[in-house]
Amino acid sequence: MWSETLGYVDVRAALPLLARFGVELLLAVRPWDLDALAETLRACADAGVTTSAWPMIEDERGRWASARNAEAFRDFTLRVRDAGARGVAIDLEPPIDDVRAIMSGVGGAARVLRGGVSAAAFAAARATYVAMIESLRADGIATTAAVLPHALLDDGETHDRGARWQRLAGTPVDGPRFDRFSVMLYTSMVEGWSRGVLDRADARAVLAGACRLTTERFGAGGGVSLGAVGTGAFGDEPVYRSPAELREDVAIARACGVEDIALFDLGGVLARAPSEAWLAALVETEAGDARPPKSLRAHALRALVRWAKG
Repeated sequence: MWSETLGYVDVRAALPLLARFGVELLLAVRPWDLDALAETLRACADAGVTTSAWPMIEDERGRWASARNAEAFRDFTLRVRDAGARGVAIDLEPPIDDVRAIMSGVGGAARVLRGGVSAAAFAAARATYVAMIESLRADGIATTAAVLPHALLDDGETHDRGARWQRLAGTPVDGPRFDRFSVMLYTSMVEGWSRGVLDRADARAVLAGACRLTTERFGAGGGVSLGAVGTGAFGDEPVYRSPAELREDVAIARACGVEDIALFDLGGVLARAPSEAWLAALVETEAGDARPPKSLRAHALRALVRWAKG
């Protein structure tokens, strides 16, 4: 369970619920959270909740891990480690201002692409993240990479040609030896942010295709993040209508061979009672005979993906 915006007091109050369902916590840590992190991690351990810290630096420095802020992000992540984290989740996304520009329309996306990361800068950032992950591994800290679906388009090689989509986004997924990968496949956002181009059935079909690519791309280390139940960094992310949609998505993911499933996010779960319904949908849903609907639009999108993969 990801927890991005919920305060630590509320997180600690939710620990018995997470423990009852056996849910791991992926806990956001901003620079102003560091003083309270050690106490919160101890509370998680005392409650029997496995917890990974999810570092995020200031928005003006990009918020998430990317090629544009590698050294600053590394330094903060190592401070999170020193505060007692025994697991770390690295969220590989373009800087938040770039994402906002891309979401604003074609003009914003074009500006971001024109200011892309050079091959040399990307390689240097990747080396920084490789060294950071090796340092964490040496300390026995398990690592998770949260990655955007574009990573599924690359072939898994660490040279620049093999990482062309990662370089375009400035997110070096390949190279660092992460223990597991969680691909962000939020059907509510696929549907909502398509501005009417895709409906719920299309989004479910997209999810199925992306889950299959996830298992092909990352093997046993591949997982997915589903959602969204509540809003996150942007405050206006489209969300699930009900736990029934989460159950559908979990069933599809499991039918495609994905077992490591995370949900975004804890704040939304607590705000949309009964919270137990969301957690039950996450942990108790089996693959069954899940069949995503046929979708001509999703089929066209898959054809475009195959073309993009070259």
